[in-house]
Amino acid sequence: MREANKLSARKVASLKEPGRYGDGLGLELQISKWGTKSWSFRYTMDGRTRQMGLGPIHTVNLAEARERARQARQAILDGVDPIEAKRQARDARRALSFETMTFEDAVARFLEVHSETWRNAKHRQQWANTLRDYARPLNDRPVSAIDGALITDTLASIWTSKPETARRTKQRIERVCAWVKNGMPLPVQGAAKRGNHHAALPFAELPGFMADLRQKEGDFRKAESLYREALYRAQELRRQDPDLLTGIYSLLAHLY
Repeated sequence: MREANKLSARKVASLKEPGRYGDGLGLELQISKWGTKSWSFRYTMDGRTRQMGLGPIHTVNLAEARERARQARQAILDGVDPIEAKRQARDARRALSFETMTFEDAVARFLEVHSETWRNAKHRQQWANTLRDYARPLNDRPVSAIDGALITDTLASIWTSKPETARRTKQRIERVCAWVKNGMPLPVQGAAKRGNHHAALPFAELPGFMADLRQKEGDFRKAESLYREALYRAQELRRQDPDLLTGIYSLLAHLY
């Protein structure tokens, strides 16, 4: 039989060297290189060795760690992987949170998570203002209860008097609700980041720029001149000659 209860409360307190110190029957004290101490339970199930955290020693003492390890061994004996059981319980709590989360809380979380993705502070404030001013009747409603009919009823008073505001608010309500129902994912990194734009060429300098441009050789010069002087729309130019439009964008990349 494997030896158990190798550690004592005094020894747990006195140990300083980073490493793992076994108490027996899978229970271990871990000391990190930063000196933090925590409990873990090592076990093998279905040929797979796993390690489950049981908590830091400032919250879980030695006796409590032994009891948690005993419960985990009992679960294994019953054919239940304790790590998977813990994850399932966490997922169930999260699902319940999504079901009961109010729209007001959802908006606050959405704005916080996406705070760095808007073009500027003004755009973010527009989001906050429209949801605050026009979606107020939804604040106490759980997100799971908000549907198209409820959104329509909420915005009915401004639907004809402020059609653009109503349309944007509707889109924002729907986006917040969809975000919650999809698990509140983090935004894609860099998805809304904008590069630094170069200042436009002052109008007074345009003649000189065009004169310099005409001295250049090649199709890029022709494409740029056509684009600026004839004021072609991009789609019109694409129909005329797709290669010219490609040349324009290539030239602009070199110039700016």
